[in-house]
Amino acid sequence: MSLLLHDFHVSRTELNVNREEGILEVGVHIFIDDLELALEEHTEVALYIGTKMESELADTMIEMYLKDHLKLKESDRILTWQWAGKEVTEDLSALWIYMYFETKCLGPFQISNTILLETYDDQKNIVEFYDGESRQTMLLSRQKKVERWKVKQTER
Repeated sequence: MSLLLHDFHVSRTELNVNREEGILEVGVHIFIDDLELALEEHTEVALYIGTKMESELADTMIEMYLKDHLKLKESDRILTWQWAGKEVTEDLSALWIYMYFETKCLGPFQISNTILLETYDDQKNIVEFYDGESRQTMLLSRQKKVERWKVKQTER
């Protein structure tokens, strides 16, 4: 568990269109202590995320949690993401978790991001979408859990 405490509760999700590979690349930045607290509801095993003692179950538990709390639709089709890995930030306080969605990246998109909303009343989830030309930033919370946006189409 991270020894650094913080008074704010925020996650950041970055979505980047990769048209060449036909995927939407996703990075989720989340504080380790907050994530471990949320995961305690699902496991009795100490996960020690980001340490030398990290449990073999850590990646599986994180993946299961995110599949429940980060959902994306393109038009009316629910997209399923694939795990790509994770890394601990330099200050050891947070993780970047990587995944991707196979998609034509045409949109419109809808994201549901409920990361840590069950854990903290004041949790905010920043979502930033980048299509290669423009950036859209959205703020999700208990009051607003879902956001929609359109992709700017590029000429090929």
